[in-house]
Amino acid sequence: MSKTVICLIALLALIFPGSAFCLHGNQLSGSWTVTWANDAKNQNAMSLTYKDDDGSFSGAYINDSKESCPVSGSFARTTSHLTLLVKCSTWEIEMEGTASSDAKSVKGSYRAYGDAAGTFTMTKQDKR
Repeated sequence: MSKTVICLIALLALIFPGSAFCLHGNQLSGSWTVTWANDAKNQNAMSLTYKDDDGSFSGAYINDSKESCPVSGSFARTTSHLTLLVKCSTWEIEMEGTASSDAKSVKGSYRAYGDAAGTFTMTKQDKR
């Protein structure tokens, strides 16, 4: 009987892999470095704050001109899917990605300037 129980637990873990390790949005609050298209020379700073009352994000993105642009977004706990919108004065970036199980990185794709698209990686900055 113990083999049956172990097999059942293993099967449930395969069926619901994310359910036991769901992130909470507040784990994504903090300072981030956004790397665009896997180019270490193309990086920008971003800060995110999670709002528990409505499950949304707000924050700031520092663009290449050192302008601070507002960030808004949402997070789906069950899938670890993060959606962000960066709105600068003359352009915006739509970002969609998946957070790692340790909440230290997000990888995904973006659309910007109306017709540009690519990939990004966000890396959380350690608190010191």
